[in-house]
Amino acid sequence: MEEYSLVWYLKQAEAVIAKFGNKRLFYDEENVATVAHYMMVADDTYDPTMGAKRSTWRLTRARYALLNIYRKQKTKVKTISLSTRTPDGRELGDLIEDSHKERNTVDVNTLLSTKFLTEREANVLKKKYIDDQTLAKIAEHYKISRQAVHETIKRAIKKIKKKKTLLREIKESYEQ
Repeated sequence: MEEYSLVWYLKQAEAVIAKFGNKRLFYDEENVATVAHYMMVADDTYDPTMGAKRSTWRLTRARYALLNIYRKQKTKVKTISLSTRTPDGRELGDLIEDSHKERNTVDVNTLLSTKFLTEREANVLKKKYIDDQTLAKIAEHYKISRQAVHETIKRAIKKIKKKKTLLREIKESYEQ
C-alpha cells in the first residue's frame, strides 16, 4: 500500500477511530471519510516551521474531525411527519393540537393564587405571562435587575412543577 494514497488515508482514519473514537462510528462510511479528509487537509496545510511533526499535525486534525462528528450527531434531530398515523388511526398533528388545548384549560389566576408561591413570584408571573410585560419593565417596576426577575420566574415555575408532580403522586397513591 502506497503511503499518502486514498486507501492509506482511509486505513489511517480507521486506526484513529479505533483508538480515539467510538466503535459505532465504523458503521457509517461517511465518518471514516470525514476523518480521512481532515487528515489529507492536514498533510496539505502542514507547515514545518510551526514546530510539530507532520504525523502529529495529522493526528490532531483527525481528532478534531472526531469532535466535529460527535457534535453533529448530538445536534441531529430526527424528523417525523405530522401526518404519520398512530396505531389507533389518529395523526400526530391531531395529538399535538389536543395536548395544546388541554394546556389552555388551566386557570392561570387560580394557579398563581396558591399558597406555595410568594406574593412577588405570583405578581412577577402575572406581569410576565398575563400582562405580557418584558423582563426589563418588570425589573424597573420592582427596582431589581433583569436577572433577578428571570431567577424569580425560574424559581416560581420550578415550584409549580414540583407541586404538580406531588399532586400527581398523591392522586396515583389514592388510586392504588
